[in-house]
Amino acid sequence: MPNDRAHYDPQACGALCDQCALQGQVPVPPEEHAAATFDFVGPYPGADEVHARRPWVGPAGMEAMRAFTAAGLRRADANWRNLLACAPADGNLEAVKATARAEGLMDPIAACAPRLAREMAHTRQIVTAGAEAARQLIPGVTGGILDYRGNVVDVPGGLTP
Repeated sequence: MPNDRAHYDPQACGALCDQCALQGQVPVPPEEHAAATFDFVGPYPGADEVHARRPWVGPAGMEAMRAFTAAGLRRADANWRNLLACAPADGNLEAVKATARAEGLMDPIAACAPRLAREMAHTRQIVTAGAEAARQLIPGVTGGILDYRGNVVDVPGGLTP
């Protein structure tokens, strides 16, 4: 399933790829660890992640791992995933959203939301990387990431992927 990088199919996990502006792109599966105590979630994979078909291995992933190491954590302490399974061209999510609107396709985040909900069904704690992930996953978050940086946000009704 998700850790089988060569055969990962986001549609099998609930993604609506045939209705998405990113259809046809190479999906990057989440990296899940049995002993993980939380999920680390970002917006979308970058070029390094697409090449490796592994999330969080590019520059942002290296920075995250430096922070993890400083906190005494290992990569296996978290599940690593993104809102989107596929990378927008040139990392321009807003351009992809505009294309989706113009072509009558779903917003990529909405198209991937059922996949993410299924993959995070048992998640109890998350760390979001960036405002887009925070706004999508934490009910009531509307501002920028700096408004919440370093804070624990209680989510009484649960996550909303």
